[in-house]
Amino acid sequence: MNQYASIVMYAFLDFTIKDECIENGIEYKYNRREPIEGFVSYMRKLYDYETARPRRNYSPVISKAQLWSDAVKLRAEERLQKIEQARVAEKKQARKDLLAKIGLAALFLAMIGIIILEQYLKARS
Repeated sequence: MNQYASIVMYAFLDFTIKDECIENGIEYKYNRREPIEGFVSYMRKLYDYETARPRRNYSPVISKAQLWSDAVKLRAEERLQKIEQARVAEKKQARKDLLAKIGLAALFLAMIGIIILEQYLKARS
């Protein structure tokens, strides 16, 4: 019941933890799939090390509906991030493929140029 106490769970089972948070009215703030630097930064922003109290006042009681809404938003954001990452990866692969084709075309043109040059030099001699 201490208003300054918080539970920090940094574990593998993100969706299970989210469901537990929603079920028990616990505020869910951070996803472990994000870089650890973000988690550390989040904790530093949230707590004052000298007093071990939250830096900002927020209601310790959050409705299950709000937690559910937040969880749904987080899942939607994660899906959008995955879609964007897939798009970026696809663009990178397309760029790689294009550069490979350009390289092959340049090699082919260089070989034709060498053959033409050889034929030209044979004809001159």
